[in-house]
Amino acid sequence: MKKKIKLLFFLVYSAQSFCSNLYLTNDLQSLYRANTSIYIYDLNNEKDIIKKDTNLEFSPASIQKLATAYSSLQLLGDDFKYITSVGIDGDVHDHKLVGDMWLKFSGDPTLNIDKIQNELVKIKNNLFDEISGNVVLYNDDFDEINYGHGWMWDELDDCYAAPISANIINGNCVNAYISPALSEAKPAYFRLENELDQDIKVNIQTVKSQKKKCKFTFKRERHYQNVYLLNGCVSLNKPEQKLAIAAHDPNTFTIKNIETIMKTVGISYNGNILFNKKVPTKLRIVGNVYSPPLKDIINFMLKESNNLFAESIYKKVGQIYYKQQGSWESGHSAVNSIFKKINLPFEDDQLIDGSGLSRYNYISAEQIMKLLRIIHKDKKYKDTIKTSLPISGVDGTLTWMDSIPLKGKVYGKTGGMTGVYNLAGFFSTITSDFAYVILINGPPEKNNIYHKVIEKTLSTAILSL
Repeated sequence: MKKKIKLLFFLVYSAQSFCSNLYLTNDLQSLYRANTSIYIYDLNNEKDIIKKDTNLEFSPASIQKLATAYSSLQLLGDDFKYITSVGIDGDVHDHKLVGDMWLKFSGDPTLNIDKIQNELVKIKNNLFDEISGNVVLYNDDFDEINYGHGWMWDELDDCYAAPISANIINGNCVNAYISPALSEAKPAYFRLENELDQDIKVNIQTVKSQKKKCKFTFKRERHYQNVYLLNGCVSLNKPEQKLAIAAHDPNTFTIKNIETIMKTVGISYNGNILFNKKVPTKLRIVGNVYSPPLKDIINFMLKESNNLFAESIYKKVGQIYYKQQGSWESGHSAVNSIFKKINLPFEDDQLIDGSGLSRYNYISAEQIMKLLRIIHKDKKYKDTIKTSLPISGVDGTLTWMDSIPLKGKVYGKTGGMTGVYNLAGFFSTITSDFAYVILINGPPEKNNIYHKVIEKTLSTAILSL
């Protein structure tokens, strides 16, 4: 009798596995114009559930942030903080600094105008409100190659591809707001939230509401790269619209913002605001601005798929690992070295940057699964990574996945660019815990086409495993 029960259980399990594998494969094969790969692994029983083309190399897009997050935790720890320091080179007499004030940037991706202002207000109240010399800016923690190899030139005006420098303020990005005039055929109202490094020529007209949706075109002027052109229309009676604009010259952007901050705080200076890479030996630190701990930075980076956060971490890993200036090259080498130490070499794959923006990045589902399995076994950082992943139908970049079988059950890092739609992470059923990787690289399609296939694939997996 026991043998019959065991045989029956085996046949049911085998049939179930066969059907689910067939359905999972069919879902992805319906995307006949795309290259696809799928890998589902039973973490508790340590066995493969389904594998399809898992050794082929795909563009990972933002799935790459998983590697950036985990390698940085291995090197820096989850309590690591960036420090932006205020120093003085000189002496203070009668509330006046005779000398220069320094701002030492460290690549803190969370640094903003308010944080700097708050620290300078303390210094004004306690030390000085006048500077006889200059306000000197130091940004040598990172190199000045602000864009990664293989980034798309036509994406660089958008904030998701903002330049990566040691001097980051407000994400090296400015919000612009456009609202219609009170009557048609009038120029729309335009305002910037803060200073931008370049001029903007605005030509947006107010028109009657039309069936054809009004659009903005936003680009740099071909012959004058320091000028933005903003053209288009806005429909009458439409609400105010926001446009996020990336700075192109972080140094100019920083100088303009520090000028505004100094005026707002009320600290005067007789010299200039300028950059200097040679720090005085007698520089005295009088104030520090701390970032949140790395675990919180990673949480935001993964939930919102923030590229600037990822690249700042990437360069910081390179800087600290090699005790030299952070760069794309040092970050790349450091991440590879860190993973070698935990027996996860990425030598056969390409991780050119930290965010996945580069079109030169390539990685296989096999390699991503190895990373997920290592994360699952890591008692120290497993929860840091898993709780930072978007949750289906709940938060981050997975709010769209809100179907009943999936809502709240799937933890996953999305990876999307033109022609790239990926997802990797974890889910659990009543039988076990699973890791999954779904990679889709193909021609541009409407997002909902790929979303439906991914949802159907994961629904099939959760209901059948």
